[in-house]
Amino acid sequence: MSDLNTRLRDLPSIDELLRSPEGDDLCSLYGSDLVTGHLRRALEEDRKARLQKTSNEAPFRIQEFLSSVRQSLRFSLQLTYGRYSI
Repeated sequence: MSDLNTRLRDLPSIDELLRSPEGDDLCSLYGSDLVTGHLRRALEEDRKARLQKTSNEAPFRIQEFLSSVRQSLRFSLQLTYGRYSI
């Protein structure tokens, strides 16, 4: 159980992600509601992946995570609105 706790302890809160410089930038570009929703989904996917892994994975890196969320937001908006340049 402690290994499980260790794997989950690395994950930041949604609030911590939103308050980071990268999170603040995403909120300025896309709006906090949209960013918060994407962060929740991405963090849940990461949590599930950590729970399924038996080996030690790399530590959580906020910048890499938020970069992935930024790409997800762009892709989502392209699907919704067609070509969207942000």
